Amino acid sequence: MINILEFKGKSVEKALESASKELNVLKENIRYEVITYGSSGIFGLVGVKKAKINVFVDKEDKSKFNKNSNETNNLLSNEEIECEKEKIKKIVNYLSDNVKIEHYFDGEELVFKISGNQSGVIIGKRGQTLEAIQYISEKLINKKREKRIRVVVDVEDYIEKRKKNLIKLAHRMAEKAKKNKKTITIGQMNSHDRRIIHLELKDVIGVRTKSIGDGFYRKLIIIPIHKKIKNNKK
Repeated sequence: MINILEFKGKSVEKALESASKELNVLKENIRYEVITYGSSGIFGLVGVKKAKINVFVDKEDKSKFNKNSNETNNLLSNEEIECEKEKIKKIVNYLSDNVKIEHYFDGEELVFKISGNQSGVIIGKRGQTLEAIQYISEKLINKKREKRIRVVVDVEDYIEKRKKNLIKLAHRMAEKAKKNKKTITIGQMNSHDRRIIHLELKDVIGVRTKSIGDGFYRKLIIIPIHKKIKNNKK
């Protein structure tokens, strides 16, 4: 059964962000249609209209998203989350001014979204600075917890853009592995990036994935699965 939910925002993008936060699902996975694109009106004062979208949600999926979100949410109180946000803010303040941090739950992950000046400095070369901030944040949050909480720290939607690129890479390398019938090795990656590829390829026929090595950065390999041809001759 499909439910149709309505979301509004200053733009279609803002309406999608609202849907993403409420449903705890990535924007690119949302099925929707645009009802109105919105209008800024005259000088932003007269005739302003919000963008409106209809989002199509499978009833079972909606229950699953809410369940995962609630499970993660129940592990942390609002006071604890605010405390962690302040810790992250102190770290980022060394790199940028006027930092603001919002949070939301995306399935089983707690996402902290940073906005402020000098986003490029916060992200760092190839995302290494942001990766370090995320690593420290996750360690701080899980320091005294029996059940680990997955933490994601994002700036200017860098993580979402990186995820899209990783998904493209995963399928390209999977096709290469199948075509050449050889194992493909993807260089050292953090656990978050490896998980994206593992999940993306888990249902792809003809390949399987595996992480190798030790430590925080490990390599990921894509292994072609060769089907054995049965010999029916007697």
